[in-house]
Amino acid sequence: MRRKSNSSVQLALAALVIALVPAAAVLAEDAPSAAPQGTPLTNKDGTPLQTLDDVVVTGKLNSLSGIRKAMVDAQDRFYNRWNELNKDPQWNVTCENIAPTGTRLTKRVCDPQKIADEQHDQAMYLLGMGGNVRFTSAEEMRRVVNPELKERMLKMVKADPELMTALLEHAKLVQIYQDTRKKKFTGHLFVND
Repeated sequence: MRRKSNSSVQLALAALVIALVPAAAVLAEDAPSAAPQGTPLTNKDGTPLQTLDDVVVTGKLNSLSGIRKAMVDAQDRFYNRWNELNKDPQWNVTCENIAPTGTRLTKRVCDPQKIADEQHDQAMYLLGMGGNVRFTSAEEMRRVVNPELKERMLKMVKADPELMTALLEHAKLVQIYQDTRKKKFTGHLFVND
């Protein structure tokens, strides 16, 4: 990997949202998006965020499937580092591929342990109580849990360069994927990846 200078934390903040919510599109509505290049992002108090090196990712990125694999690897590096630094086990994040009911198509879902524990507790209560008990969906739990998780991650990203690098790698790969997908599908209904 090579590093390219003169980039800012903009990509990292956008990537954090992408890394946090692969399955929870609800948060994307209020998530900060990357500002155009050259537009500085600021902290809540109005002070500009510091600039960091941009990460240029190279490798087998000539196919959409290759880029998707690299995105998953970068996301895994981010969450592995997060889990190493995080002191509270309920905020450790794990990812899995799940197939929603009624389909064989899987999607990648990354959630903190807090959500898995709550789902377990609800299932045990449902088994013990029987009858009509309202079960809170994982999406509803994410709406409640993810803002705090995002806040915790932002603090950690600002404090740890390795975590920031993993985040920047993921953001760059997302950008490469979107650009490549747009190019490949321009004028085509189907693309042989």
